Amino acid sequence: MSEGKLDELRSEIDTLDEQILVLFDERQRVSKQIGFIKNENGWPIVDEKRKALALSTRLEFAQGIGLSEKDVKDIFELFHKKAVEIQRED
Repeated sequence: MSEGKLDELRSEIDTLDEQILVLFDERQRVSKQIGFIKNENGWPIVDEKRKALALSTRLEFAQGIGLSEKDVKDIFELFHKKAVEIQRED
């Protein structure tokens, strides 16, 4: 493989990483809004039924596109942890 092709692929990864970060930021903003609603209504931040359902649907989707179940669980747990953190800020 040529160095030029390597640079091209690295650039593609850089672009994808930026897109992922933009989506993560958007997810965090939505999570914060959810936190406001939960706090206003006195609802608990963590809803175990919702968490289990969300994980199940993400795993089903991931399986359909060939992603590793372990990787998806790891990513989902990070997303959930960060959502809970941002919802507890207020």
